[in-house]
Amino acid sequence: MKLLKSTSSDLHQLLSDASRFISKSYAVIKQSALHTYYSALPFTPTDSLLYRRYIKEARHNICGIEGGPEKWDALVAHLNHGRSVYGIKFSLDSRLFVSHSEKHLSVQRLSDPMRNHGKLKIWDAATGTPISTIPGHKFAVTNNFSTVASSSDNIITYYNMDGSLRGTMITTRSSMIEELALSESSRTASAFSDGTVCLWDSSNAKLIDTFDGFKSIRWSRLQFSPTGNRLAYSSANGIVKLRDGISGRFIADLRCGSSHKFEFSDDGARIASLADDCGLTLWNTESSGLHQEKGN
Repeated sequence: MKLLKSTSSDLHQLLSDASRFISKSYAVIKQSALHTYYSALPFTPTDSLLYRRYIKEARHNICGIEGGPEKWDALVAHLNHGRSVYGIKFSLDSRLFVSHSEKHLSVQRLSDPMRNHGKLKIWDAATGTPISTIPGHKFAVTNNFSTVASSSDNIITYYNMDGSLRGTMITTRSSMIEELALSESSRTASAFSDGTVCLWDSSNAKLIDTFDGFKSIRWSRLQFSPTGNRLAYSSANGIVKLRDGISGRFIADLRCGSSHKFEFSDDGARIASLADDCGLTLWNTESSGLHQEKGN
């Protein structure tokens, strides 16, 4: 770019335009340099400094486009995950976010074996630029976005956010992993199709404890509190089982109700649950004599 003659104000605006330009046109311009001028720049807002400075180099009397936008809109980028997205999550500093799809047991095509697998994609939240893609069936991400856990068959693998391996791998029991959770306290929890839950030390792949009572249904959940001190998972008869997130010690059964959803507070001291038959309920997670705080 011709930046040498730009004032500091122009330079700031030009770089801002370039960031938006790359975000919106990344899928096109990554194909070749010519697409930058002939497939992307003509559709750039006409009032932008980027457009005014470089459009003359793109035309060469080949074609002209009229009626395009004058200013940048609120859309940052169109993103292509590659298949149906199961969930998304932003990092606490809003610099990154992830999208993930999970393994679908009902989909079987011999001609396309990867179709039955899921994947997690990590994106730059400022520009929408893809950073890395991690394969697997189930995924979990630490709240500080330092680590991704991915399960495939009976193996749990850990990755950095750039997609590189962290080295530690866990080989689990033969049953299929239904849910996966990860905390910053070097703990990984995996729930299996046979109803068991395993708690692992993710730093050395050591099994800490095994519990029963997990119920694999459509709304099942397995989740650490943000602090990592508590672990909760869905069980039968509308119960959420609460355990210590470090040792696995049993704390209480929360009778949240059928088809429940639950969320921890940021400090892990409360759980709010919502169910068809019990409504909205707030629970204290700090004491072993745990009680219902409020119901509706």
